[in-house]
Amino acid sequence: MSADEKIHPSRVPAKPVGEPVVIALARLANDLETLKNTFPEPLDRAALMLAVRHMHRVAMAHDQAGGYGRYVKSQQNPGGEP
Repeated sequence: MSADEKIHPSRVPAKPVGEPVVIALARLANDLETLKNTFPEPLDRAALMLAVRHMHRVAMAHDQAGGYGRYVKSQQNPGGEP
């Protein structure tokens, strides 16, 4: 998930979770992305990839709303762990 993606204004939460929660969710998404490759079935991997995308989108929305800057535009780590 790239930090260049825009969060739709209707998706920005009115009350963001704390920065430690954003960091934890991003790490869980990254761990799940790694684990998905151990599943032999393509449908399982696809479902897990979708979950990873949703988790990063939620984390990015809360990061943006809280102004934490964990998901920053960077050429050094595009789409990687914040």
